[in-house]
Amino acid sequence: LGPACLAGAAVAALWGGWRVHGGPPDRGAPAEAVAAGRDDPPLFSLRGALLVAVLLACIQAAVYGLGLWLGDAGMLAGTLLASLFDLHAAMAALLAQAPPDGPQGVVLTRAVALGLSAHALAKCATAWFSGGLRYALAFAPGQLAHTAVCVGLLAWQGDIF
Repeated sequence: LGPACLAGAAVAALWGGWRVHGGPPDRGAPAEAVAAGRDDPPLFSLRGALLVAVLLACIQAAVYGLGLWLGDAGMLAGTLLASLFDLHAAMAALLAQAPPDGPQGVVLTRAVALGLSAHALAKCATAWFSGGLRYALAFAPGQLAHTAVCVGLLAWQGDIF
């Protein structure tokens, strides 16, 4: 998993660096936010942090439980669904079941690739819904490029498809 993840991270860093230093100029805060004089939200919310912790624990339990109940198909389905919400919890639950170089290596690597792809598409949709088409068009190419590099290298290294 290491080389594929490092290559994906390098693409993300290059894209982010280009967007920050060489990409199109940022147009600043939306006019409606400035006109409304809205304050910044609080930096930390204990209630919010607890809700996130419960959500992540439930995601990990669901992925693990589906894997035990339905075998490889359950593990793939659980990873796909969990990755729509949080990639880290889905991957932690997935890789806690077995190492990628063990007997289930191909299935685990396939689940990682599926989770990465589902999460990338979910993030692109979230970017569109939360920031509009212009924001999505600025965000999506970098997100999809680094995911494609990572998944492509996983497929090439592990013959997962």
